[in-house]
Amino acid sequence: MIDPLTIHVRQEQSSDHQATEALALAAFDPDPRVAELVRRLRASDSLITELNLVAQVENRIVGHLMFSRARITSGHELALLSPLGVLPKFQRQHIGSALMLHALTWLKTSPYPLVILEGVPSYYPRFGFVAAHPLGINPPFDLPPAVWQAYRLPAYSTQVRGMVHYPEPFDFLHIEP
Repeated sequence: MIDPLTIHVRQEQSSDHQATEALALAAFDPDPRVAELVRRLRASDSLITELNLVAQVENRIVGHLMFSRARITSGHELALLSPLGVLPKFQRQHIGSALMLHALTWLKTSPYPLVILEGVPSYYPRFGFVAAHPLGINPPFDLPPAVWQAYRLPAYSTQVRGMVHYPEPFDFLHIEP
């Protein structure tokens, strides 16, 4: 088990690109689309560069997290979490938590009212995520209600509602076959 104090979280650098793409392939195996999403987000204006983070343990990149800007029909800009990946060998060792807590600390001082994500229903509530539908936050496509989650930030108000519009780098993920 890794001591959480040995996890170093920092912004991704260009020298990390190969490692983070390989991490996405390993963490989301057998789906190679996440590595493609990582590449597309990096090239996009929607990426929140301060929240393109890696987790290192002993100079090895073992986790990666990205946030991008999404819009909602009420006109607000939201922070969209995707992807969050950890190398399989390092899962369940506080890597994802270290990345999440670092990002949420930054976001609490930002103008973003809300974080949204599609994620494992048993994982994200530990950070304060709740079902998004009861808040009036709707996905742009059909999702099981339990995976569509939101985290209210200090800038949140009940005026933030409607359908979320993902940024363009996500379009290829939601094309009907």
